[in-house]
Amino acid sequence: MDVLIGAIKTILWMYSLPLGTTLIVLGLAMKAEVKNSKLVIFFIFSLIYTGFVSIPHMPKPPGYFFGIFGTTILVSFVFAAVNWYKKRIISQNTTALDFQMLSIICYTIAAWYVCGLGSIGKILHPDEMIQLNTFDYIPALVVKIMISFVLGTLFSALSLSKKE
Repeated sequence: MDVLIGAIKTILWMYSLPLGTTLIVLGLAMKAEVKNSKLVIFFIFSLIYTGFVSIPHMPKPPGYFFGIFGTTILVSFVFAAVNWYKKRIISQNTTALDFQMLSIICYTIAAWYVCGLGSIGKILHPDEMIQLNTFDYIPALVVKIMISFVLGTLFSALSLSKKE
């Protein structure tokens, strides 16, 4: 019975944020009279993404996985920074843009450190982590990632609260 209760708690925890955020945004989007076609696209994306993050086990990715995605993150950041610059030089109200750019910086740094956990940190390869003695770096990386996510979310919220 304890295993069943533990499984139910885990499933509720696992789905609470993806489904909760989806339902909140869909409800607000309907109240804002967003077009049905956009609501359907958002809902389908949310279902697919929730399904993806619900997969309990995946094979350990090879080292180049982090290289490819790290490069994608950096290219996306440069794209965002160039577009921020272009909008900023013609915008009257730059506060929202600046908060948005700070958010992107924080999320980029968090993603970079997640790549570090998987590549240099060897968190997915405990034997190598012990052999290379990288375990001591893990707590610091996790704290940096969490702070980056908190700041990124805060700056995102602030960017949406300012006039364009």
